[in-house]
Amino acid sequence: MVNGLLLYKCHACGKQFLEAERRNSQAIFTEYLEDKQTYEQLARKYGCSTKTTQRCLDKVCPSRSNEFSPLTNIVMDTTYFGRKFGVMVFKNSMDGMVLLKKYVKSETAEGYVSGMAEIATRGLSVHDLLHPQALEKRLQKPAQQPAAPIPVRALEEAWHTQHTTNTLDGQFSDLKNKLRNHNGLSVGRKKKLIDGYFHA
Repeated sequence: MVNGLLLYKCHACGKQFLEAERRNSQAIFTEYLEDKQTYEQLARKYGCSTKTTQRCLDKVCPSRSNEFSPLTNIVMDTTYFGRKFGVMVFKNSMDGMVLLKKYVKSETAEGYVSGMAEIATRGLSVHDLLHPQALEKRLQKPAQQPAAPIPVRALEEAWHTQHTTNTLDGQFSDLKNKLRNHNGLSVGRKKKLIDGYFHA
């Protein structure tokens, strides 16, 4: 103990640090995610090795939102972080909350339809969503595999339509910038960062 503060020792590197400098794993994860602090920067700040920092972050289980607005205006889109590693996101543009996130190898109509079905099981009232015919046209670009037909009639009977995914474009760009700041992450650690970013 030094000046009334507990003294801690990193077993990996042998360095010591005071209680005042110690933080819980969730707080460090917040710095890692929101402040874009690298393993090396966090290790220097808390006086421990990068491996200790990694282990600390690996303990974190990102929180997920469980309370949603009863009325939703859904925007959905997919972005990629490598070959066959993408994330499909369903967002309520009325309050900015991400309702659902799915890791996918490719963007398909079936993925969107199953996502909408999962959201529907929560009892949410969907006011609007991306027009399924516009979605089908986007999925059938030459660079991608042809998408299976979307059950347009079933969706249009339940929901009105909209044609923009702009509200997700900005988030996707921000997330990719954060991931670029942490080059060399394993797929599992990338997913943890993405989970923490979307809270879904």
